[in-house]
Amino acid sequence: MEEVVPTMVKKTMNHHVLPNLTLTIVVSITFTLWMSRSRVDIFVLVINFLSDNWVPMHITVGLFEVNETIGQSMVVQLQVSLEKFGLLH
Repeated sequence: MEEVVPTMVKKTMNHHVLPNLTLTIVVSITFTLWMSRSRVDIFVLVINFLSDNWVPMHITVGLFEVNETIGQSMVVQLQVSLEKFGLLH
């Protein structure tokens, strides 16, 4: 399983996410936060954009666990995800 999931993520990024974002100039970034009683919450990062034909689209680009929903640890994880797509510039 440790080899399958990263390979699947890489294929999804290369074949679906990156080609859709290549010509995109402006995006809005949203997130969903699923909170649990076990203190491990799931944070999902979504990029919303318009395609070349002005069709609204969205792509989930990050899904990670956070122990705190506020604070530096969550900011660092978010920055890493945004940097992968050059969205911090």
